[in-house]
Amino acid sequence: MILAEKAYGIKEYNQAINYYEKIIVENPSAENYFKLGVAAARKSLEVSRLFSMTYVLKAKKSVLNAHRLAPKNPRYLKLLIKLFAEIPDILGGNKEFAQKKAEELFIIDRIQGLIIK
Repeated sequence: MILAEKAYGIKEYNQAINYYEKIIVENPSAENYFKLGVAAARKSLEVSRLFSMTYVLKAKKSVLNAHRLAPKNPRYLKLLIKLFAEIPDILGGNKEFAQKKAEELFIIDRIQGLIIK
């Protein structure tokens, strides 16, 4: 866990992704899925659009898993909403799904829900 966090901290996102994927095999917690999703999303911003698809899909899948394991966590919901609102439809983005999740976030945390809308 420490190596993954250090790699993320120095912006070695590929290394962080590799560490988090190994950690998830041992401990598939919502937090670990979330951290993997964040690292993958960050890496997708560093590479060309063609190469970013792999990272975008990994981020989407990981954040969905984090949300599935902890559906009322506002941090996970916020990232899930942002991803689905910004990802192109061809990669699985869905603005209606993001809006639905924004409504859920509003119920859980009114302020965060208003900000994200």
